[in-house]
Amino acid sequence: MTPAVLDATPNTFAERLFLRALRRKPLDKVVLRALMTSSRLLALTFGQQLMELRTSEDGLERALAGIDASAIQISLLQQQVELFGVRLDKVPPRKRPHYTPVQRFMILMQMQLAGMAQPEAAAPFRVSVGTISDWNASANPDTKTVGSTVKPTPPVRRYNDTVQHLTQLMAGFGFTGYGDIARHLARAGWRVARTTVRRYVKAPRPPSPGSQGPEAPSRPVVARYPHHVWHLDLTEIPAFLGTAPRLLAVLLDSASRLTLTARLFLKKPNAEDMLAFVERAFARLGKPRYLIVDQDGCFTATAFKERIEAWRVRLRFCSADHHRANAKLERFWGTLKNTLLRLDPPVELLAPKELEAVIDRALRYYAFHRPHCGLDGATPAEAYHGLDPEHLTAEQPPRGRRGDPSVPLPATIEHFEGDPRLPFLRKAA
Repeated sequence: MTPAVLDATPNTFAERLFLRALRRKPLDKVVLRALMTSSRLLALTFGQQLMELRTSEDGLERALAGIDASAIQISLLQQQVELFGVRLDKVPPRKRPHYTPVQRFMILMQMQLAGMAQPEAAAPFRVSVGTISDWNASANPDTKTVGSTVKPTPPVRRYNDTVQHLTQLMAGFGFTGYGDIARHLARAGWRVARTTVRRYVKAPRPPSPGSQGPEAPSRPVVARYPHHVWHLDLTEIPAFLGTAPRLLAVLLDSASRLTLTARLFLKKPNAEDMLAFVERAFARLGKPRYLIVDQDGCFTATAFKERIEAWRVRLRFCSADHHRANAKLERFWGTLKNTLLRLDPPVELLAPKELEAVIDRALRYYAFHRPHCGLDGATPAEAYHGLDPEHLTAEQPPRGRRGDPSVPLPATIEHFEGDPRLPFLRKAA
């Protein structure tokens, strides 16, 4: 509304009331709260619409739900990037923090992959076109300048460093599987073994200059038998637009990697909620000697520590920098999210009841049908119950000769509870 309209003489009682309300300061807070509520309702409306499309019998509508969810997430990320850029614009260009040589290299790689011109690449990163041009010139192997403002990571000095850098870059840009990367490299002219690709991808990146890694924790707890050491942790299950935060709590037996119990929370649990979760497991399964948790507030609360100590269980805390203490549980989270919960539709669009059923099925598959490399090929259930792993009875397959009849297969491929994402082999009768 323009100032001329505000200064105009009101003609009706409604106009006078409206103008008086505009001059009242508390109205700003009311409008702000109304806008926040409207945004929340809009997000719930989007979520409900996508849920209806996902449950439709039409495959095209189900695909449309995934496209719409991705489009909304991309739009939100673009707005976040723009907000960060606007905040950075308030700092004079000469006083802004400089990009490191590694960051400059990644900017140039994004420019090449997206096919952007120099002005298009300079705008989102808040640098000048001349700066992008200088970086390109520095990255040119034919340049005669001393030194370089652009450095890939790891530094490329030998042939194997070049291959390692390329394989890590391919893994980061969506090439799935070590064999897939090796085949793509072969088509490009480099014959690299799958095991070499695996070693390069898993190789840690060197730390930045001046940074020092965390000190190794002293006297780590080593699990020697089931119920010796338990891990307790919370992880967030993604929710569409953050409409319904879901947190999954899990108790994991360290020696066998078996998930003892799990529970899905629809809000952030407090110390009392986690105590009820843990004490229910103590009453049903017995208590461990050690319970390892992180530094979350629900675990560091005095009530939680005192009640756990009352059970005569030794409580151990692991920091965010020392992953060794909770490495087994973190590896379990990676398997659960990246393998067992890679669903179509994604978990963001699942209702709580559907999500609980999916998690329960994934945990049972993990316990009874998924061999674990840390258990020498045994499943967590076999290690927990002290059973002889089935792989110990494996035999060498017959070599066969030309003309010999084919032998019957020793197993059939099946899917756990009909889920095509959870395959396993069942021995033939």
